[in-house]
Amino acid sequence: MTNHLAKNHKISDLFRHLQVGQTECRKRRIWVGRVKLYISALRLEDGELLLVVSPMFNASAIRDYALRWEIETLFSCLKGRGLYQT
Repeated sequence: MTNHLAKNHKISDLFRHLQVGQTECRKRRIWVGRVKLYISALRLEDGELLLVVSPMFNASAIRDYALRWEIETLFSCLKGRGLYQT
C-alpha cells in the first residue's frame, strides 16, 4: 500500500492494533498498487489477519464474506457427496 507521501507500507500495519475477534472497516480508500480500494480486516484466532478488499465501502464486508464462505463450503461438500451427479 502507498500512503499520501508515496511511501510503501504493509497493509497489516493498518490493523496491528486489532485483538483476536476484532474487526475494522477502513472508511477511506487506500492505494493498493494502482487502485484505490476499501479494506476491512478481522484478527483470527491464530493471530493472522483476514482481509476483505472492495472497490465499494461495505461496513459489513467481513460478515458478508463469512456468509459467502459458509455457502461456498456447503456447496463444496454437497458436490463431493454427489449432489450434482446424474
